[in-house]
Amino acid sequence: TAQYEPVAAPKTFTVTLELNGGAAGAGFLATTTVQEGGTFPFPADPTRAGYRFQGWSADGGVTLYKAGDAVAVTADLTYTAQWASARHTSRSDSTVCDGGPTCPSRHYTDVDQSQWYHLGVDYVIVKQLMLGKAENLFDPSGITTRAEMVTILHRLEGRPAGTEETRFPDVPAGQWCSAAISWAAANGVVKGYGSGAFGPNDAITREQMAAILYRYAAWKGYDVTGLADLAGYTDAEAVSDWADTEMKWAVAAGVIEGTSAATLSPSGDSTRAQLATIFMRFCEDVAK
Repeated sequence: TAQYEPVAAPKTFTVTLELNGGAAGAGFLATTTVQEGGTFPFPADPTRAGYRFQGWSADGGVTLYKAGDAVAVTADLTYTAQWASARHTSRSDSTVCDGGPTCPSRHYTDVDQSQWYHLGVDYVIVKQLMLGKAENLFDPSGITTRAEMVTILHRLEGRPAGTEETRFPDVPAGQWCSAAISWAAANGVVKGYGSGAFGPNDAITREQMAAILYRYAAWKGYDVTGLADLAGYTDAEAVSDWADTEMKWAVAAGVIEGTSAATLSPSGDSTRAQLATIFMRFCEDVAK
């Protein structure tokens, strides 16, 4: 009588891929079952807006794998996508932040370190250009006022001393923004409304922001000659005549980007998260 030894079923293991905020590439499966001794080929690299894919890592970034690489599978494995800022990996004064204990914005409970604005918020905090709205709140979705915008520029300039008297009746001396607005007006960086008022508490529009940054850049002697063709934006004609050159410069310089691939939203408001990102771009790409 034939005798048979029972054959053990082959072991199988699970390989898990965690996108860590990215979007899956072709052939991506969150989990894959592989027989012991088999190999796992990594799929097409994932993508993430504003970031460069460094590789898949099981050890926090020490060993990285990309599409075309394969690993032998002898146990359950988990690989996490590692990302670096596409804008900042080559900047000498910028570091890639993982949201860990040393993250500048970590103590703000309303800042999501996985969001697009994370590095911008970190940047303005480190440079002391923007402060929180409260001890633990940055208010990234809050709307930016004209006074706040000018105050940030004043800080960027090193808080130059000067009179707090302003030419604007709605900005009396002794207010938190008086010195900044007085300095900006004296140097042609800001202008008031036709009525003569400044509107310090008004939400600043995107075209006003472009105009103020343009005037500041020109006053500093930065190159403001590059102008973008805005014809590709469906609302390009909505840009005010007084802000036309300024908006073209801001787009060409990469300081202001469209609110979508086809819209500029020149009269739209700007959130504090957007402003932080805009100032990061301005400081690193224009005022360099």
